[in-house]
Amino acid sequence: MPSYVQVLGGGTLDGGCSLLLCFNERRYLFSCSEGTQRLCGQHHLRLSRLQAVFLPRLEWNRTGGLPGLICTLADAGAGELSLVGPRNTAHYIASLRAFLRRSSFGVEVVEMEEDEIWEDGMIKVRIIELFGTREWQAREAGAKRNCTPPEIKVENLRYARNSERNSYVLQMFKDPLDNGTPVSSVGRRNCNEMHEGLQDEMSGRTTPTHSHEEISSGWRSNERMPSVELREASLCFVVEGPPVAGKFDARRAKQLGVPVGPLNGRLSKGETIVLEDGRTVTPDECVGAATEGGVFAIVEVSCMGQVDDLLLKRERLLHPRLLLLFHCCPRNVYTSDSYLEFRKSIPAGVEQVWLSHENAMLAFPSPAAILTQLQTIDAQMFNVPFAEMGEAELLTKYHWHPPGKLSLVDKCEADQLIESFKDIYSCRSVLSSYAPTRTDPVVTFLGTGAALPGKYRNVSSTLVDFGDCAYLLDCGEGTLGQLYRRFGPTELTAILDRLNGVLVSHLHADHQMGVPGLLRAMKRPLRIVAPHRYKTFLDELGECAHLENTYDFFDCEQIHENGGKETATQLGLDDIKAVPVLHCPRAFGFVFKVGEVQLTYSGDTRPCPALAEAGRGSTILIHEATFCDSLAEEAIAKRHSTLSEAIGVGRDMCAGYTLLTHISQRYAKTLPPYDWNGTVNVLPVMDMMSVSLSRLQKGGLNELIDSMIAILPSDEDQAIDGSNEE
Repeated sequence: MPSYVQVLGGGTLDGGCSLLLCFNERRYLFSCSEGTQRLCGQHHLRLSRLQAVFLPRLEWNRTGGLPGLICTLADAGAGELSLVGPRNTAHYIASLRAFLRRSSFGVEVVEMEEDEIWEDGMIKVRIIELFGTREWQAREAGAKRNCTPPEIKVENLRYARNSERNSYVLQMFKDPLDNGTPVSSVGRRNCNEMHEGLQDEMSGRTTPTHSHEEISSGWRSNERMPSVELREASLCFVVEGPPVAGKFDARRAKQLGVPVGPLNGRLSKGETIVLEDGRTVTPDECVGAATEGGVFAIVEVSCMGQVDDLLLKRERLLHPRLLLLFHCCPRNVYTSDSYLEFRKSIPAGVEQVWLSHENAMLAFPSPAAILTQLQTIDAQMFNVPFAEMGEAELLTKYHWHPPGKLSLVDKCEADQLIESFKDIYSCRSVLSSYAPTRTDPVVTFLGTGAALPGKYRNVSSTLVDFGDCAYLLDCGEGTLGQLYRRFGPTELTAILDRLNGVLVSHLHADHQMGVPGLLRAMKRPLRIVAPHRYKTFLDELGECAHLENTYDFFDCEQIHENGGKETATQLGLDDIKAVPVLHCPRAFGFVFKVGEVQLTYSGDTRPCPALAEAGRGSTILIHEATFCDSLAEEAIAKRHSTLSEAIGVGRDMCAGYTLLTHISQRYAKTLPPYDWNGTVNVLPVMDMMSVSLSRLQKGGLNELIDSMIAILPSDEDQAIDGSNEE
């Protein structure tokens, strides 16, 4: 059965560093960074047959795309998924429980350690665990003192520690054992041991509840889980393919009297047949012996401290049938003398691939191509994403199984991507006039799509830049990568330096899963305004993932109840209001003021009179407009606004300008249909679009909309039915 490994992210900031292992009927993903599913959509890589995701570490740059991917798979009707990772993986998944629940989707969490094997009948994956200097020294010292408690077996330690976390996981998802067919043999043992500790705690109830309130009160969604120890270990994977069937000998079968036809096929598949004369023919009489499958390895080294352990364990990584080895490590590790020693020890016939963490190649050419056209309208409002030319492994396929049957390296798709990139790259303009001030702020839309990350519209995030201070309104998955592409590395650093706060409207994943990645990039504490439950999530996540930074947290409920003067001072604002809106429990809109400029942000909501009153006279209203007017009933059912309703809120508020975002993915690369010529000071927006207050004040917005419609494609690429727009 032919198989290849394809490079997905290749180390880009907006695509991460992921590998997709493909068989005809099965897919396996190694790492799931922010942007993974959007990248698959861009390059038409289907994940519907995904069996398992392997997590080498729990840092956000390896796991940040997983919550969104689980939501997408579950909502698309997939059955179940195995998550294979290091110790504390169950804690990581349980930390998502406030906003990630799918009762019809089975998730099996398998925590692996040194020399354990995961297998599912198709592949066999051996784990090699690398420890940092501190953990490695501690383990060595512990082994010398023989300090492991005799009553706890090492192979069962992960289950004993995580029984409570697994109880949360079973409440979040369907039990993968319900249908009697667990994804893997290791998973059966894992899940069985989960069940042993659940009966007393949960009174035998293992079916997930559905309502938000029921979950919050029924299984302690708002309570902190017990702490776990942050670990520095990385998992390396040695992947062995299935045996290659022997060749069918048609001449020998004919000699045995087997007629040409279906019987030959049955023999090829290993079945014994009976001929018309009663004779029995077995496969070994006319089918050659099976040969062992190919092997590839993924070496995950996060820091120099793990290289010493790698050198000690390299013999276990260098399998005798190894054909392909991926180095997943930062540049300072890959180029170091000690790591060079490891690279030189790899046999000459093994293909080595380095996946750098610092690749700036363009990952999403489709939206970039549209921006090259929109740039002709206004080069400062629409600019081509930042990228750098260079050799990249993005989309390269490596045919590793069966060994020796095909050319190992296939760069066809990678070369096509580079060719498409060359024309786009030459169109980028210098942001010479990007000069926001307190009287002339610039609003940049980093994500304008509803619910799911699309290749043209990413999920919700908006930057409001006042020159000496800046704020993010929501921060969906991929926000940091979008900032990088819109502004480039130098200006991104300046923006992060003046980023005074992130305002999270509610806890749906498409509005806040970019915050952990942003935390990792900050050089100072990040100020976060969000519903109080979000702090519990960040605290729990920080115990198992290296968030790298601290944050100051401000509770929306407290701002609403007690006023926002004190919070506004700490955020560098003149005032801020958090207004409960009509979407889900603990959803808020925000009204804030800098100097004479007042801005209102709706988050997700039905038309909300309280927000219109709180934001009366706002300079700019940014309001969600998920549905067209023809889908008003759907908007009511899913607690969103139609285009006319959002425009009406701006009119009721007496807002100076109304900017419409959170657009249905039905209109991924175009503007939603509406009588735009009948509007006044209204502008629907696209991803990567920067709009200054002074540009709005110049007028001509209807003409701008007409110019955009004339350029944007009229067909609806990859339109969805809207069932996920919640």
